[in-house]
Amino acid sequence: MHYLKFILVLISISISTSCGFSGFKKKKKSEPIANSRLEELKTIYGHNLAQALLLTDKASGWITPTDCDGMIWSAKAGVNFCEVFKPEASEFEDSPGRFGRRPPPRCYDETTNKDNGSKTTWSRDMAVAGLFPYIFLCNSVGILSSHILFGETNNWVMGQPVTETRVIYTPNVLGLLYQMNFAMTGNNHPSRLWPAFYPNGLVDFEAHLQVMSIWLRGEIATKLNNPDDVPKPQAAGLELLQISGLMFDRLIEHRDREPLNPFYQFTVALYSDGDYSKTIDLLLDPTMPMSGYVRCEELERCKLGEWLFVTKLVLSELDRLGVKDGTE
Repeated sequence: MHYLKFILVLISISISTSCGFSGFKKKKKSEPIANSRLEELKTIYGHNLAQALLLTDKASGWITPTDCDGMIWSAKAGVNFCEVFKPEASEFEDSPGRFGRRPPPRCYDETTNKDNGSKTTWSRDMAVAGLFPYIFLCNSVGILSSHILFGETNNWVMGQPVTETRVIYTPNVLGLLYQMNFAMTGNNHPSRLWPAFYPNGLVDFEAHLQVMSIWLRGEIATKLNNPDDVPKPQAAGLELLQISGLMFDRLIEHRDREPLNPFYQFTVALYSDGDYSKTIDLLLDPTMPMSGYVRCEELERCKLGEWLFVTKLVLSELDRLGVKDGTE
C-alpha cells in the first residue's frame, strides 16, 4: 500500500512539475486538442513507471547501470523520478563534475587504455541526450555548476582519451550548456550566444542527438520567454535568416524519415498544431515502437527509459494546456 501511494505521488509530481514547461504559449489555437486515449496513456504510464522503479538499481537509481550508453537511458527515465536517479553515481571520485557513461566499472580504462565496452569514458551524446535533459527538467543546479566548473578547468576535455574528439565539447554544445545555465541560474556568459548548426541528412544516433538539442533549446527559450528562438515554421522570404525555422525543418525531416518514432512525432506537434494523437497512438502500441537509436545490452530497459521520457513530455504539455480526455 505504501509503495502504491509512492507511485501515485511520483506520477502527480512528474506530470505537473517540470522546469521546461513554463512561459509563453508555444502554439496558437483557440481550444486545446482533446484525445480520447489520454486516460489510457496515464494508466499505462503509471504501470510503466512502477516497472521502471522496480528495475532500477537501488543504490544509484539507474535503470541501465551496466550499459555503456547508460547515462542516456537512465537519465531519460530519471526525469520521471528526479530524487531517485543519481547521475553522481557515475562521477569520478577525484574529479567533481566529471561523469562517466555508467557507474563503475568504467567502460574505458584510462590506465590500461582498455576498451571495456566503449572507446571513451564520456561523449557529447551522453551529455546532450542524457545528462543535460536531466539537469534541466529536474532543476539540478548543483550538478550543472560542477559540470561547468570541471569543463572550464579542463579546456572542455570532458573524458578520455583526448585523441577521441567525441569527448570534447564543441561550440554547439557549449552554447547549449551556457544557455541552459543562464535560464536556470541567471549567470550570464558570452558563449551562450554561440549559434548552433543544423545540417540535414543525419540518421541514427546523430539524428537523435540533433533532435534532442533542438528540443532542449526550445524548452530553454520557453523558460526565458524568448519566442524568437523556439522552433517554428519558416516565414516566407526569411528561410536563410531564421535559425528557429531551420530547427523546425530538421524536426519535420526526422519525423518524416521515421514516422513511427514517438519522440520525433512529439517534437513536431509541440511546435506546430499541438495534436499529439499520433504520438499517443505510438506510445500505446503494445510493441513499443522506437527508433533504431534505442539500443543497449538490455533493450527493454532502454526502450522503457525512452518511453517514459516521451510520455512525461506529452503528459506535462497536455497538463499545461488543460487538455482533457476526449471522451468526457
